[in-house]
Amino acid sequence: MVVDDDENILSAFEDFLRKENCQMVAETHVEEAFARFAEQRIDLLITDIRVRLHSGITLLLQVRAAYPYVPIIVITGHPDIITEKDVIKYGADFYFLKPLELDKLRFALKKCLRMTTK
Repeated sequence: MVVDDDENILSAFEDFLRKENCQMVAETHVEEAFARFAEQRIDLLITDIRVRLHSGITLLLQVRAAYPYVPIIVITGHPDIITEKDVIKYGADFYFLKPLELDKLRFALKKCLRMTTK
């Protein structure tokens, strides 16, 4: 699942993930994203820190509490809001700044998906 309120980012993730042979569920709101976890199996969460009126950190904390084994990647274009150290402390597995470096994202994606198949 990718959660971002920017349709261009979601489209870019869809292209990237398709090339990596992954299916993507896209959400633009934190509430709908969290509700989706109860509806279907989600193997990985990629969330922006700023999502509409809410925080991706709120989603991170909710998912980590309810689904502790789901890997989480946090992305942001605003590194002044929260540090990588804080995001990792809250339970994220990876933290990336926009614009994303695709090789690093690819590495994280593969590592996270290996975590869900164990």
